[in-house]
Amino acid sequence: MSVTTATYTYYTTGLQSSYGELGAPTTYVQRSIIVRNDGTVIDFDVQLPQLITELVLPKMGDPAATTGLAQTALCRGYTVQHGPSNHIIVDTRYDTQYVINPSVGTFGSRWDLPFNVAFQTVQRSMMAYRQTWTTNPPTGANSTGSDIGGTPFLSAQGGVAQTVAQTRLRLQFTQDAEVVSISTAASTLTNYANKLNSATFFGVGAGNILCEGVSVTRTAHEYYLVSFDFLIDPYAHHSQVATLDGDGKVRTATVGGVANAAADVRWKRIARSSTDFNNIYAGDTDLKALVEKGYWV
Repeated sequence: MSVTTATYTYYTTGLQSSYGELGAPTTYVQRSIIVRNDGTVIDFDVQLPQLITELVLPKMGDPAATTGLAQTALCRGYTVQHGPSNHIIVDTRYDTQYVINPSVGTFGSRWDLPFNVAFQTVQRSMMAYRQTWTTNPPTGANSTGSDIGGTPFLSAQGGVAQTVAQTRLRLQFTQDAEVVSISTAASTLTNYANKLNSATFFGVGAGNILCEGVSVTRTAHEYYLVSFDFLIDPYAHHSQVATLDGDGKVRTATVGGVANAAADVRWKRIARSSTDFNNIYAGDTDLKALVEKGYWV
């Protein structure tokens, strides 16, 4: 059915929809056939403001619909071609990064934004003074309160350089600035930087994950990307540190039958505060499962 405004007469078709999986945009196209009431040619460049004012076409950023997933798809542009009798045919394009989550509640009742998980193994160097130690690194303290025990290396006064395998974990979440502004996200999320996990996160126990940093980057339209860089360490980021004498040299003794071994060795790390990294999910247990266990669990 056609609609007549002060200047134009038009009719529109229904939305042509294209749905994708997580990471692929959902798109909509609506076709409008428009003619001026006085029969003259429409100069689209000149008359677009009037077409928008008379509600013939949406303005950039208007949603495709008022309910459902289509309300998150915003107008991104127009494709125009001339038809017969001074008509123009306008295809209005809408898209959104939200996709339908098929696993929660009533199908179509929830929409999710893309995320990405990446792992990388790295190494750090640690000076080791003991092997087969009897005291493991603590997860909730900056130093062990006593000697770590174990057996010294045969020439351990100066220690033996060892490599410790670590894992870098990067989590990236697409966010909607219309829901949480970029400035709010930056001021809130960057507070995780230089903190240790106070609770199990990604299956790793408390004290073993360090948040090295958080970045917030605008991507396209109203979307931006939040990236968390975590570092997982099997020794809870501790190193073996030998007690020194007043002259600055390693205090030595005979330990476990090894002469001139480091007399006292502790697990130590710099002091850091901790927080629960699970709070980045904002209580969304489905998102947590989706990110940590796989796709649509």
